[in-house]
Amino acid sequence: MKNLIIFFSLLMLLLPLAAAETKIFSGKVVTDTDKVIDGSTFKFTYDENSKKAFVQTPAGGLIVENGACKPNNVFRVCLNSANFSHKNITTYVYYYEVDVTIYKLTGSLSTSSKSILNTLLQGESTELAVTITNPTEFDITDIVLDYGMAPFHVIEAKGCELDYRQMAWEGTLKPKYDKTCTSSITAEREGKYSLSGNLSYFNGFETEKKTTDTVAITVLPKQLKMSQFIDKNIEVKKPFYFNISLQNIHSSEDITSLATIIIPGHAALIKDTPAFEKNERVLKNRLSKA
Repeated sequence: MKNLIIFFSLLMLLLPLAAAETKIFSGKVVTDTDKVIDGSTFKFTYDENSKKAFVQTPAGGLIVENGACKPNNVFRVCLNSANFSHKNITTYVYYYEVDVTIYKLTGSLSTSSKSILNTLLQGESTELAVTITNPTEFDITDIVLDYGMAPFHVIEAKGCELDYRQMAWEGTLKPKYDKTCTSSITAEREGKYSLSGNLSYFNGFETEKKTTDTVAITVLPKQLKMSQFIDKNIEVKKPFYFNISLQNIHSSEDITSLATIIIPGHAALIKDTPAFEKNERVLKNRLSKA
């Protein structure tokens, strides 16, 4: 068992630290010329005898062997191949065409937003959680999250500051750590809404800005839908129909309530309705789900 533990420890020490990287360029570049890539300037010089390229990056120089890759704190440069391009007959400078791939080694945060309920009745509440994760091996600093939740009413927020209908947080995330902001929101009016926030942070090289993933929430109309119909032509002492329809439009929420119909003094009920209890001029029915 001791040998197994020692081997496992050595294996962990020998593994290189993983860093989030994004490919920003792949293609051919002529040496001794400035190449603007992703807003930054790079320059390549190639030595045919040693088969190595000297690469000037915004984060410092790198010496990369042909067929190999070399990183610094911000970029990883891979020299795939190098071929002679031309010679300046005035300066006797040889130019080469180098095929390179460049990655930016920066910390990119990920976000995850989730609502417990995605379909709400008016006045119904749900919990909304926003999680920021640092998947990299280094600190991500100057994090600013602004998450707007209008037109929902925010009852409370945990893990973040609450400014009316805006959830906000500022701070730093250590490697492999995350930060969760949770709020309890209430639907105020019907409609289809998409909630998201703005996130900015320093990724080790520059300030990066992005929008969090979107949470879609549908707020239904009033749960109990009522429609009524009455005969257009009514004569005194002639019978007429008065129809009322009640519908529960929610697919999963029951309704338990009491419906009351009061018959006005100048009208008389000719035929009782079995679904209603009659008490003089008052009809009552205890509603269950529709």
